[in-house]
Amino acid sequence: MKQARSIFHFLRDGSRRGERTVLVTLTEVTGSATRAPGEHMAVAESGAVMGSFSGGCVESAVIAEAQEVLAAGRPRQVRYGAGSPYIDIRLPCGGGIDLLFLPDPDYSQIALALDILERRRPLKLQLSSTCPFSASEAAEADRTGWTGHDFLARHDPQLQLVVLGHGAEPGALLQMAEAYGAETLLFSPQASLVEEARARGTPAHLLRIVGRADSFVLDPWSAVVTLFHDHDWETDLLLQALEQQPLFIGAMGSRRTHIERRNRLLEAGADPLAIDRIVGPVGLIAATRDPQTLAVSILAQVVQVYENVLARKVVDRPPELALNAAHRFDEHSAWGAPHLEALHKTSGNAATQSTLTETQSEEEETRSMAGISEIELSRRGLLAGSAATAAIVASPITSEAAPLPPSPTSASLPVSFEVNGAKRELKLDPRTTLLDALREHLHLTGTKKGCDHGQCGACTVMVDGVRINSCLSLAVMHEGDKITTIEGLGTPEKLHPMQAAFVKHDGYQCGYCTPGQICSAVAVLDEIKRGVPSHVQADLTVRPQATNIEMRERMSGNICRCGAYSNIAEAMAEVAGAKA
Repeated sequence: MKQARSIFHFLRDGSRRGERTVLVTLTEVTGSATRAPGEHMAVAESGAVMGSFSGGCVESAVIAEAQEVLAAGRPRQVRYGAGSPYIDIRLPCGGGIDLLFLPDPDYSQIALALDILERRRPLKLQLSSTCPFSASEAAEADRTGWTGHDFLARHDPQLQLVVLGHGAEPGALLQMAEAYGAETLLFSPQASLVEEARARGTPAHLLRIVGRADSFVLDPWSAVVTLFHDHDWETDLLLQALEQQPLFIGAMGSRRTHIERRNRLLEAGADPLAIDRIVGPVGLIAATRDPQTLAVSILAQVVQVYENVLARKVVDRPPELALNAAHRFDEHSAWGAPHLEALHKTSGNAATQSTLTETQSEEEETRSMAGISEIELSRRGLLAGSAATAAIVASPITSEAAPLPPSPTSASLPVSFEVNGAKRELKLDPRTTLLDALREHLHLTGTKKGCDHGQCGACTVMVDGVRINSCLSLAVMHEGDKITTIEGLGTPEKLHPMQAAFVKHDGYQCGYCTPGQICSAVAVLDEIKRGVPSHVQADLTVRPQATNIEMRERMSGNICRCGAYSNIAEAMAEVAGAKA
């Protein structure tokens, strides 16, 4: 986790101020999610927060839950998304996450965790709802995941990128790596480059003579990249790197340059297999011509190796469910051979390269003969196709095909209504809700399916000017009705006044509930204008006014777990001409 140190600093600083805090840990993921198990958030009693678990879908709910945990003074486990009792909190990706809330984590253990990470050693956190929180140095076998009633969160040191070189390329790579969040270190014979790096706060060492460098110490979470135009500088430094065990060694230059580099290292006594650890030319993008593109190319390659190494520190899962610790589900990327073996295979020898070239040529010829030379098969598609083929091959073959079950009698009914000013005619199963008819049959996906129980308001549309929860209404009930969805209120070029006001007052955050909020807000102002009474109206003989309390009461059926209610009220007040 890239933010582990920042989160522990946040907890430690809160404790020093005398402010209570909660450590929140992601312990399980169901389906897809943007974070992996072992990620953390930290929440202070003031509402300050460090870290996140989503793109804004659950953070407000996590902060509110943390405040309740502080008040109760006891750990708590909560689920959000799929399978959660909180029906109004849904992850747009459709997944679910389990969170463990630990109030008032022990200051001494937080300090110990920081000390371990700052010494660039792997950290193990032992978390439980029944036992005290503890930190210790992780063993090689320790993995993130549940062990009985305890959850272990492993945090390896942050990627350290050691850059050796001169010219424009080292500066571009260092700045990009620092923006990513890597620790950086520079060795260069160029005094101006060293001074610029030190001015930015980057540790930098001036190389005065060709040869080995002092303080050139690497660990298993370090990557080394040489960016020399004068390659005499790099031979002794590469030998020094090969004596250690960094996760990546790369060198700039053409293929011809790399052959010459290899010959120089062989003459210097380097082991041929050790030389194969050096990736050259370094970078994912071939033949880059400017420092910035080269920096992107190199950093992407280094980070890919680093994240694959971290992914093997998660408790074993079936390969098809392997969770990439970087960001997302990725079928096999984190489950291959160790990175040194992978780099060795990538480099290979001339005979291997020749065999690969011949094999690729044969495959291309076969594709061409099959008439699919222009088709690009995705890796995910190939895996899915392979699985389907395996299922077919594994199926028993009988002399006669089994009879198909009789298809049910069609019970579709015709329905005609006007949607956003256009007449639409459909033939639907009578059980189809208006929400599903709009989304699945008319492809108007602005209207959202939230709770699907009429309790969150995300599916709000207007039928003949009256707002309804479309998930609770059957489509066939609306024969001849005029239906307005969010798509019918305005266009990007010409927004409805309510849409424009939501944008102006930031009446949305994750945006999932926003279409329903806007449709409901438009209908609410029309209700008030028509004199429709509400629960908070004291005198039913007086026409209602668009007051703050009136609008809030009428909008109470539209839930926003991001907490944008005050901004929504301001947007409505502007359109109504009232004061929020």
